Amino acid sequence: MKPGLDYNDAFSPVAKTTTIRAVLAVAVKNDMDLFSGDIETAFLTPDIDTEIWVSMPPMYGNDEDKITELSQSQRQVRKLLKGVPGIPQGGKLFYDKFSGVLRECQFTQSSADKCLFIKQKDDSLCMCAIWVDDFLFACYGVEVWNEFLTDIKQCYRRSTQRVFRTSHC
Repeated sequence: MKPGLDYNDAFSPVAKTTTIRAVLAVAVKNDMDLFSGDIETAFLTPDIDTEIWVSMPPMYGNDEDKITELSQSQRQVRKLLKGVPGIPQGGKLFYDKFSGVLRECQFTQSSADKCLFIKQKDDSLCMCAIWVDDFLFACYGVEVWNEFLTDIKQCYRRSTQRVFRTSHC
């Protein structure tokens, strides 16, 4: 793949170290719960931003239509519709999708760090700092965390049954 031809941007923004420290400090000071998560299907969910064609690998296909003894020139060529692990723009495509999902969930993007999203409703505060396909989430109570996961899983439900690996800090 060649820059400018097959893709334009490969940079994936990540939360600054000072942002992570600030989220941790606010969470500790306000006795908030901390959770971390990893989106397992991160690079399989966003739409590709350029047209990419790939030749299918040997042994691709279902039982009736396996490619076994075909030469490289005989293999089928397919257009990629979604990202796959290993493409240069994968991290950027995921960031664009996930930040859009957070905005749909009424999170506001910080002007100080574009990887920090804040949601304030009444006296409740939630913060989500993201870096590539991982995130740190601070909130008041497990119920808010579960509500967040439910909202996020709605956007990724077509990808896989198990979207997140999470842990309680």
